[in-house]
Parts: sequence; structure tokens; C-alpha cells
Amino acid sequence: MIPLRDEDRPPIVPWATLGLLAACAAVFAYQLTLRGDAAQAFVDAWVLDPHRLGVTRLYTLLTSAFIHATWGHIVSNLLFLWVFGPGVEERSGGVRFLALYLACALAGALAYLWWPGGPDTPLVGASGAISGVLGAALVLRPRAHLRVAVLAVVVPVGVTRLQT
Repeated sequence: MIPLRDEDRPPIVPWATLGLLAACAAVFAYQLTLRGDAAQAFVDAWVLDPHRLGVTRLYTLLTSAFIHATWGHIVSNLLFLWVFGPGVEERSGGVRFLALYLACALAGALAYLWWPGGPDTPLVGASGAISGVLGAALVLRPRAHLRVAVLAVVVPVGVTRLQT
């Protein structure tokens, strides 16, 4: 399911949500302008790389939440933030909403690092923060009416006969 709209959208201007949307979009737009070594240097400087994390790179626990890998990646994250963010912001206030968003981004990064077996690839994206916003929306607005699109995805599965 893809959320399209909160039918009970609060009558506020969600400044914190809009600021986060703008920040993620601006960083992605900047990423699109970079090529070659400049693009790689930007990514290397701001993503959470478990093999390079040290005291001097703790900032990447948060900055990685503003870097996105593809158009689909950023569009899906921003769509969920746009649908669920204003309701949470209205209930919690702008400053608390920003604190929640950043705390969930941090929690997502730490969970990624501490996952059994350990990660091998750098972390990018706001999915940890968005998951926290979704959780807060469920708690703060359990009866919200959402308009969603349902997509059916067909995945071909082959059957293999094992030789014994």
C-alpha cells in the first residue's frame, strides 16, 4: 500500500515537516549535480560507513538520513513523511517533531550497526526516521483516515525439482 493522503490532515502549516522535506530534496538535488570523484567524495563524507565510523565521523549517524541513493528511494521516503509528518507534528509541536525525527534517524543508524552479523555496506536514507514517524502516527492518531493506493506486484516464482 502506498499512502496518498491523510483525510484528517490537521489545519496547520507543518513547518518542521516542510523543512525536513526541503532539506532531503535539496541534498538529493545537490547530489544530482555531482559527477565522478566529486560525487564519490560527497557520499564518502556524509554516509554512515560501518568500516570508517569513529569518533571523528559520529556525525554520519545523522547525516546519512539526508542522503538518498535513487529517485525511488527519496520519493518513497518523502511521500511517507508528507502523509504522516503533519499529523504527528500537529500533536507534538514542531520542535518535538524535529527531535523525534532526528532521534529515530539515530536509532535507525544504531540498529543498522548493531544488527547481528554486522553491516557490510554504507547506510543512506531516512527510512529509520520515517519508521519512527509512522510509529508515532499510529500512537498519536490511531483513528486517522488515510487514502491509499494498493499495488499488486507479481513476482514469478520458478519450481525446481530436486534430484535425489
